[in-house]
Order: sequence, then structure tokens, then C-alpha cells
Amino acid sequence: GVWQISPSYLSDSINPENTRGTKEDSFGADRVRPEFVDSGVIFVQRHGKKLRELYFNFDDQSYISNDLNILAEHLFENDRVIEITYQSEPHGLIWVRTQKGLLFSLTYSRRGQKLAWARHDFGGTVKSICITENNVEGRDNLYLIVKRGDLVTLEVMTSSCLLDCSSTGVSGYDRFEGQLIWAIIDDEIYQEVMVINGSISIPFDYTTVVAGLFHDGEIGFHSPDIPMSDFTTTHGSKKRITDMLIKVQDSLSFDIEYDGNKTEVGDRPFGSFQRQLPYSTDHFVSIGGTADYSP
Repeated sequence: GVWQISPSYLSDSINPENTRGTKEDSFGADRVRPEFVDSGVIFVQRHGKKLRELYFNFDDQSYISNDLNILAEHLFENDRVIEITYQSEPHGLIWVRTQKGLLFSLTYSRRGQKLAWARHDFGGTVKSICITENNVEGRDNLYLIVKRGDLVTLEVMTSSCLLDCSSTGVSGYDRFEGQLIWAIIDDEIYQEVMVINGSISIPFDYTTVVAGLFHDGEIGFHSPDIPMSDFTTTHGSKKRITDMLIKVQDSLSFDIEYDGNKTEVGDRPFGSFQRQLPYSTDHFVSIGGTADYSP
């Protein structure tokens, strides 16, 4: 379980002869190093299936333990959490590595009432993660060791590069031999660049090149829970969605799918050395009342 160790006599400091243990949580904790986040402690519950937060509630004058997987209990059903680490800047993310080598992030702020899980797929297994301070950029960096086949690489997660397992320059890409990869050339994104003899060939003048594996993301939404005037909610009932407003920042093209329909948003060129420009916009989607959410 989770215990608080304090001095038996508050007037004296804690020592082997002045110690008292108080059990604060009945769920138990796994043998994974916890993290201190937002004046609380994030830890892995016994059996490694859930993350919990323990914090002191001044109204109740007691410790409270919240289940952080209450909206995503399926994530670790057939797996086990074996490592967590906290990235405070720039977004406040709890990174979670599992026994199967999967990586998840939890955007969490109790005070801001934010809780959102995401899975990050690198085309391999994640063997280790850690956070280091980047005083130059004023942020924390996530470093991870990733194994893809027989190749093991040390990589850093950064928002300045939208590619996986990337490197700078036009050579040193033997790991991608014969594959089509993406490149960022002079801060502009190009797709489908062929790797031949460990190198890529660029048919125009350039200053800087970063190349690596392209990755895309998928966002799913929970069924909306809308408060009603009679103090009930729409939880568990069928709802009809008629319109959506999607806000994106520095995004490439993306698809919106509902009821088997797909709508492409943004310019998506095809072919080698086709340029994509990230953009920020508010995109309004009129579904026409055809997309139903059922419990």
C-alpha cells in the first residue's frame, strides 16, 4: 500500500525511535518509481494496470487517490506499466512505458481539469525513457531508446522535427535502405524521398536537411456528456452530432471520418519531392445530423 511516514512526536525530528507509519491508500503501489506532479504523487497501482494520483485534500484533511485511467482502462489490460517519467515543460506530460515496449503520454493537470491519454507508435519497441532539462530552449526533453528490428537508436522527442528516427544531412540513412522517407529541407516538408546506398539525392540547392520516417496521428472522441436543465446528463443516451469545429495549429493535411464518410482537409500532394506546408486554421464541418453516438 501507500504509507505516510512521520514522527510520532511532532516536536521532534523523525528518527528510528520517533517514527510512525500511517496507511493512506488501500489500492497498493507497484515497484515503479513515482513522480511528483502538481503537488501530488503519481504512482502505478499494484499489478501495473493503472496510474493513480495521491494528494492531500485540505477540505477533508486527508489524502485522496484518484484513478487516472478511469476514461482509458483498456490501455494496459494485456500489458503492464514498468516506467513513468514527467515532462513539466512545455505541456505537462506524464510519459508511460509498458512491458511490451509501447509508449503512452498522459496530459494531466488536476488544477486545470485536464486528463487525456495518447499512444505513440515508433515502428519498434521502446526500451527506456528519461527526461532531461534543456536550459537553452527553456523546456524538458524526452530521450528514449527505440529498437526497430536489429537497430537500436537513442532518440529525442522534439516539436521542431515532425519525423521519427531522423538525422541531419543527406547521408547516413543505411537503416532506411530502399525505403521512401520524408525530409524537411530548409524548414519545408517534402514527402517520398528514396534512400539509395544510405543516402538521399536532392535535385535543387538547399541549406539544411533533416530526414526520417513519417508518422501520422488519430484522434478519437468520447461520447459527449451534456448537462441538462433538470440536473441530469445525457450520459448513456443516444446523441446526434450535426456540426463540428476543429482547430489545428501547425498541422499537415488530415482526414475527418464519420458514418463511413471521409473528408480531406488541407492540400495533400503526391509524388517525390512534393512540398507540404503546415498551417493553422479553424475548420467547420457540417455533418448534417447523420453521425450518431450510441452508448
